[in-house]
Parts: sequence; C-alpha cells; structure tokens
Amino acid sequence: MKRFSVAVLSVLLLATLANARVHAQDTVGSITAAQGAVTLSTPITGNGSFQITGTWTGTLAFEASNNNIVWVALSVTPTDSTTTVTSTTGNGIWTYSGAFKVIRVRASAFSSGTANVTVLATWARAGGGGSGGGGSGTVTSVDGTSTAQDKIISGGPVVGAGTLTLSQNDENPIGNTGSSPTVNWNNGTTQSATLNAATVTFAFSNLQNGADYTLKLKQDGTGGRLVAWPACVRFPTGVTWTVNSAIDSVTIVKISYDGTNCDTYMIGGSLVATSLQIVGTAAASNVTAVAEPSTPASGTGNIYEDSTSKKWCLKSDITDGTGVSCTTRLVPDTNIVSIREEFLGGDISGTAGGNHEMGWTRATIVAAPTVTRLPGTFANPGIINIATGATSGNGGSIVLGGAAGTNYGLGALGSNANWEAIYIFQLPSVSTTQSVYIGMASTALTAVPTDGFWLRYDTVGGDTAFQLCGKTGAGAETCSTSGVNVDTGVFHKLRIRSTTAGTIRMRLDSGTEKTIVSGGDINITPSTAVMNPFFQILTRTGSARDLAIDFFGYNAWGLAR
Repeated sequence: MKRFSVAVLSVLLLATLANARVHAQDTVGSITAAQGAVTLSTPITGNGSFQITGTWTGTLAFEASNNNIVWVALSVTPTDSTTTVTSTTGNGIWTYSGAFKVIRVRASAFSSGTANVTVLATWARAGGGGSGGGGSGTVTSVDGTSTAQDKIISGGPVVGAGTLTLSQNDENPIGNTGSSPTVNWNNGTTQSATLNAATVTFAFSNLQNGADYTLKLKQDGTGGRLVAWPACVRFPTGVTWTVNSAIDSVTIVKISYDGTNCDTYMIGGSLVATSLQIVGTAAASNVTAVAEPSTPASGTGNIYEDSTSKKWCLKSDITDGTGVSCTTRLVPDTNIVSIREEFLGGDISGTAGGNHEMGWTRATIVAAPTVTRLPGTFANPGIINIATGATSGNGGSIVLGGAAGTNYGLGALGSNANWEAIYIFQLPSVSTTQSVYIGMASTALTAVPTDGFWLRYDTVGGDTAFQLCGKTGAGAETCSTSGVNVDTGVFHKLRIRSTTAGTIRMRLDSGTEKTIVSGGDINITPSTAVMNPFFQILTRTGSARDLAIDFFGYNAWGLAR
C-alpha cells in the first residue's frame, strides 16, 4: 500500500475539515434467482447501508471485496438492533463501516419472488487549500505525486503536532525483492517491488482463474538486475520480454491468468524477436546493423530496409530473378488467420450466394428469420438483429462460411490448438419461451445444434443463467453454468479458445473459464468435425424473439503454411 504522511504543525486538525466534502454513490437492482447479485464499485468506502424490500423467499448474503474476485462476508448492523449479521431472510435496512472497493448483496439461496436491493456507499474527501481548526499545516506525499486532497480522512479529531498516516488500498508495495521473492496476489491485483539482486527469481501464489494482475518492477541504484519468471509465465510466440535495465527505471508487467498460463507482456521493457532477422539500418540499440545486399536473393525470408525509399520488404518478394525492387509491399504472414467482423456493411438477407457480409449466410429453422440493422453507438458501431417468426418453433441463425455442415468452416477446432474466437451479443428482451445458441457448430443447424461447443440460454431446459455447453455427435449435450444471469439490454462477451489440442476453453464476460475435455468442467471429448461460427435464436411460443449481434473475431496462429 502507498503511504502518505501529514505533518501537523501546532494545530488542532479535525477529521471533519471545514472544507471536506462527503461523497455518496448508490446502485439499485433486483434479485430473482440464486447467485443473483446487486454490486456497487466505489473509489473506496467509509460507511454505507443496504436496503432490501419486496416479496421474496431466500437468503441474501452481504459481501465485500477489494479485487472483485475473492469475496468475504461483511458484518452489517440492522437499524433496529445492535447485533451484527452477515445475511438476511427478510426486508430491512443494515449499515456497515469499513474501506472496501466493491460491496454487494448476493442470493446464496433463493426460492421465489423479487428482492429489490439498494446499495449506498459514502466517503469524505478533503477539499483544497487553507487552514482549519485555528492553525495551518503542510501536506507532503512520500512518492511526490499524490496529494491529501485525493485521499480519505475519517475518524475522530487529531490534536497537537504529529503525523497522521493515510492508506490507499490500490497498490501493495513488496519492497526490495532479494533473490527469490514470492508475490502473494491475495495482497492485491497491483503490486510493486524494487529489484536488488543480480538475478531475481519470482514465484507467484494465490493466482485466481480469469484474473488480471499488474507488477511494477523498479531497478535499484545499481541497475542491470535480471528477472527469472515462474513456469506459468508465457510471452507471445516468437518474442521474449526483458525488464528495463537502467538505474531507477520502471517496467510495468501485465499478467492475465487462465487457470494454467500467465499470459504476459510489458510496458517499458525490451522486446526481443527470437525468430526474426533484421538487416540494414539498426532500428534500436539491441539490433546490429549489417550490410544491405545490393540484389537481395529470393526465398531467404529476411526482412531488410531499402536505403533509398526507407521501406521495409522481404527478400522472398523477389521471385522472378530480374532484380526488381521489393520496396513496394510486405508479404503477408501466411502462418496466421485473423477475422474481424464489426457488421458495419454488406447484406445478410439471403440464404445462399449474393452480397453477404464476409461470407455470413442466413440459415432457417422452420421459417426464415428477419435480419435487420440496429442503430450503433461509439462502442458498438455495427449491430444487426435476428428476429424469429411469431410461430412456436420458428427461428434461424447467421453462419460464417456457408451453411453449417458444408465443410467450408474453420477446420477441426476440437483437435487443434492456438486459436481463439470472440462473440459480442445482447438480448433485447428476455422471456421464458425462447432459446439462444452462440458458438461453433459442425452440422446443419436445428433447434438444438447437434455437434460443437457453444453458449446456451434455453428455457426448455429451465435455464436462468447462460450455460456453456458441448456436444459430440450423437452424445448428450453437456453444460456448465457460466455464472452470468440472463438479462436484457446488456452486451456480453463470449470467449472460446484452445491452447492445448483436444481441450476447449470457454468463458462469458469475467466469469470462470470452463474446459471441455474428458474429466473437465464439461466432461466430454470435444468434437473433431469442421466447425462454423454461428449466432442462433428460436421462439418457443406464438411470439417473435430476437437477438442483437455486435461483433465476431477469430485468430489462429502457428499454422506453418
């Protein structure tokens, strides 16, 4: 934690400064199912309250967290009692005191009804300038960048000269590392340390699946300190990152943990390409310039800079043996596939051929769906809407690569690694008579896809939360909850990927990532058929249902072609 000191010079400093401002923030929501929650994130809380109304049956728990990952029970006091509790089965108002970044009410059990929840947090923030309490004082920040105006002062009066220490729970300072430090991520998702050994070998503890972390590393007065990383750390293919070696320099390390791997990159460090040869003018201090060939040979795969045009090109661009300059273009990397669909143009109104957007095809279940465009926003510029007919069983989808089952898709994703797909979607309305499927499928689409891996919301199956599912051939559809309740008007992000052949990983929003593999969360062997991306909506009643689609993206790498 950062520390800030206030030197009080012969003053009576009251916590309730004359120019202090009291801030408040609240949120209102409803809980209708088990694990439903109403959450409030604040800069930092001082005091607050919860109010619950409505007609409902269940148990609601009061909880707090500083990293939005690990939650603990929060003791609260009813307004009509002095006995603290951590949960309730009835309506009322409860108050609490303490510094937390996130607070919530969560249904640990829920049978029926609707619980209406209001969460309120208040805190005092000191105003600027001047004196108070009949005296004056000097405010000094230890790190020279933050001021007391940005911090929270609470509690009773401080009398006389002395030091008042304030804490901000946004960064945990480890101090000097020594040669073998362990970073305990339960102490905060952002931590800092000073490198003070020739080689610092890090270990990590208490990593949380799906969490993102920041580690700020500073070189000491000697500099040149090296870092060895835990086994989980991996960098993008073909590159290695090293921390900045200059005296007192700072390197910011960003880490994303998926339950197995710590995907890592750096800000302020040095990027070394391990599979790239550069010749010509030196581009950086760690690149050695060698003589540029006057007539580059074809097929060698080297990148060089033309001394006249200052353009980069590949020697392999020259294939006709005439010595024609290769400064006009770069050969694309044939070992990656990248698809990015924003749904900004084109047409998806037909079922085959025509001017379809990036090859998307409209598929029909019983009766053709209607595909239209919705007004976009700055964050979601291109949105299309799929609407079913008004007859039970009507529905449809859009499929990339032609009708599913035609083998025009993305290949056998279930038996290959190094790929990832992202889907962004929204349910404009939610009913108890509809089904939604989004993901990868291999065969012609029906009310329930017959082969693949996908997200599901199907009221026939009694779903109240989005499910993550897989199905292989004639086997049963097997699902695991995403932990995200179904809602309306909110864009959700579905991530499907594979880092190990034969294991599929799926996650919705910031929920827990689930695996599709024998013995995994979804205990089946993934299908090895050719897969097509798809979005699908179906009505289960005599009313139309719709699905809004904002984005699809797909990357595959290391293809060796």
